[in-house]
Amino acid sequence: MIRVTLDEAQVFDMLSIAKTKWMLSHCPDRIDSARAHYLRLYKEMEDALGSAKMDEVLYSQEYRELNAANEATFRLVDLARSSAGGLAKETDDANVARFRAKSLLQTKFFGSKLSETKTLIN
Repeated sequence: MIRVTLDEAQVFDMLSIAKTKWMLSHCPDRIDSARAHYLRLYKEMEDALGSAKMDEVLYSQEYRELNAANEATFRLVDLARSSAGGLAKETDDANVARFRAKSLLQTKFFGSKLSETKTLIN
């Protein structure tokens, strides 16, 4: 893996997404994978920011709102996946195709699986 510079809010968003996938997924394998991703990311963030800053952000109203937005998005994507068609389904299909392409690139060029997870991929 490589290290890149990201805005702190972007990384907290990634943490929130990982937690949302962990909490709301239906497949045990994906739950375990999302949990492992969340815990690894949390530890890396805590090492970089310190426990006090992590707690300050994680217990803030702003983070609760970010987490609520991610949970709403997750539920809408789940709903789109189960719909018979339309723009939402097409958008989700394109997002799944993007994930699969990213996964193949990671495996081919770096010899490892993505730490990111997707839920309910057929």
